[in-house]
Amino acid sequence: EVCNEGIDNLGKETVLFIFKKVKNFFPYVFVCYVIGLIIMSIYEDMTIKSYILSIFELLFIKMSGIQTTEVNGVTWYISAMLISMWILYPLLRKYNYNFIYLGCPLIVLLLGGWLSQNFEHLRTPELWTGFVYKGLIRSIFELSLGCILFVVAEKINKVNFTSFGRLFITIVEIIGFLIPFFVCQFVVDNILSYDFVMLLFLSLSVMFAFSEKTYEYKLFNNKFFYHLENLSLPLYLCHVVLRVFILNSSMFIKFNYYEKIVIFVIISIVLSEILLFVINFLKKRNFYYENIKKLFVQV
Repeated sequence: EVCNEGIDNLGKETVLFIFKKVKNFFPYVFVCYVIGLIIMSIYEDMTIKSYILSIFELLFIKMSGIQTTEVNGVTWYISAMLISMWILYPLLRKYNYNFIYLGCPLIVLLLGGWLSQNFEHLRTPELWTGFVYKGLIRSIFELSLGCILFVVAEKINKVNFTSFGRLFITIVEIIGFLIPFFVCQFVVDNILSYDFVMLLFLSLSVMFAFSEKTYEYKLFNNKFFYHLENLSLPLYLCHVVLRVFILNSSMFIKFNYYEKIVIFVIISIVLSEILLFVINFLKKRNFYYENIKKLFVQV
């Protein structure tokens, strides 16, 4: 629950909040960064400058605007999210629900309208707008939208629905999750213009899903789906570098398009499972950070 107690050290609290996020992301980002760097070294002409500039991606400041060599393209979202959180977190802590009720809707309307008028879609996050990357503006817009959806989901959770009511929101939720897949699969002309429509349906689906009132909530509320939740981060981070490898490696020339997709999915899942297991194993034993700390700090 959002609260505004103990905000005397809000600056320090915000820094610690961001640092905790970075600490959780870093092992996965680092491993995928190394894999991506190796693959780029094999299939692309890398200069010393390219290697040096790539370090900014590893430091999560890619979306600050600083020029960097792109190793793993999807890290833009983590960078944008952390910078956006640095802006929004202290406002949420200080102004509590006042910011969610007043600030977030204005941010969503104004930034969403600006993105729609200027770009018509939410793609191309690394497009420079003259002051910041488009992806950073999109991140602030989407995080603010997420705050609104969270509060509304809390309200819905307190509603005592009839069986028909629960069935209705369950159907809306499922349809909302399916629509983007159908649009991407079957819409050919001007598909980018559907981004905001798809975001609307996804927002409704996410809101109903987190309300815990839909019929399939208990079906997905188990250890297997919790595992899939944890698997999503390594899968998100490794799939692009693996795709580059499969598209460029001579090992996969003999396979057709659909065979390559199957291979890509299998390798991505296997590597993600290995990353998740190893990093969790090391975290539980404080191996990763504690051993680095001992190199520099006397205990």
